[in-house]
Amino acid sequence: GTRICRASLALFGAAAAAAAVVVRPCWRVPPAFAAGRGGSRPLVAGRLARYAAPWDGFDLGSVLPGEKVDVPVYTKDAMKYFLDSLRASVKQKVTRFDVDFPTGFRLGSVEGGSADILRLEFQEPTKEQVAQAEQDVALWLAHHFKTKQDSLMIVFRTPVQVKLATKQWEQGRGGTITSFSKGSSKKSAFASDEIDIPAFVKSVQDGGCSVVVIVAPRKKHLRAVLELARRNKEVTIVLANARLRCQAKSDETREEAAAVFDSAFHLDLAGRPLNEAIVYHAMREEGGKAPWVLARKTYEVKEDGREVAVVKELLRKTSELSPSEIASAAAG
Repeated sequence: GTRICRASLALFGAAAAAAAVVVRPCWRVPPAFAAGRGGSRPLVAGRLARYAAPWDGFDLGSVLPGEKVDVPVYTKDAMKYFLDSLRASVKQKVTRFDVDFPTGFRLGSVEGGSADILRLEFQEPTKEQVAQAEQDVALWLAHHFKTKQDSLMIVFRTPVQVKLATKQWEQGRGGTITSFSKGSSKKSAFASDEIDIPAFVKSVQDGGCSVVVIVAPRKKHLRAVLELARRNKEVTIVLANARLRCQAKSDETREEAAAVFDSAFHLDLAGRPLNEAIVYHAMREEGGKAPWVLARKTYEVKEDGREVAVVKELLRKTSELSPSEIASAAAG
C-alpha cells in the first residue's frame, strides 16, 4: 500500500510539474497592445473564487492538458465558435452569461456582410468602428434569439445607438430595442452619475421579457443589470462586450458581475501586429470547464506565395489568465 501511494504521489508531482508553464518576457508590452486593441485586460486579484487551485488542471470535466483546443485563426472560425458557444449556453440552460470580442472588431451582418480580419491593427479602432462593432454583436445575438423575439429586449447605452440600430437592422426583425437613457438632454439618466435602477427593472418586468441583451455596459449600467439579476430569476441576461474579464483595472461592480455571469465566449488579441497572441475561451456543448487559452499567431508565406496563419498554443488554464501571463507570453 505504501509503495502504491508513493508512486501515485510521484506521478501527481510529475504531472503538476509538466503542467507548469514558464514564460520569459523579452520586452515590455506597450499598454495599447497588452490590452488587445483596448479590449480585455488581465483581471485584478480580489475575489478568492476566481483563483486557480493546483488541482484545476486535473478536473476530469475539463479539456485535458494534451487535448487539442481549436483556437480561432480567421474571422470565419471566430464566428463559428461564437455560435457554437451560444448553442452550448442554451443546452446547458445558462441564464447569465457574457460574450466578448476585441474592441472595434466588426462581425459583419447576419446576411453575410463584410467583417474585419481577425488581427491586430497598427492603429487603434475609431469611435465609428467601435460603435459598429457593438451594433454587430447585438445583431448576431438578436438573430440567435430569433425564436424569442416577442419577449426579447436589446438594451444600448444611449438613444443614439438605438437610432443607429433601428436604421441598420432590417424591418420586422422583432424584439424591443431600447436604451438606459430615454433622452439626449443633460438631465437624462445616462448623463447623470446613476441609472434609474427601479425604472429599468420595472421596464423589463412590465415588458414580459424572457431574454435581455445588454450591449457594452459601463459600470453604472452594470449596477442596474445586477439588480435585475437579483430580482428576476427567470429572465435570461446576456452581456455583450461588457469587459468583465482579464481586466488590468477593475472595480467591485465588475468583479461582482463577473461572479454572477458565466463567460460563454471570450476572444481578444494581445502582443504586436503580425505577431499577435490570441486570448480565447468558449463554452462547450458537452459541458465541463472549458480552458482559457493563449496562443501565438504568426504568418508564413508558402512557396506559391500564399500567406498562411500559423498558431501555436502558449498557455492554457481552467481559470482566467492573469495580467502577467498574458503580457509575458504575448511578449515572448
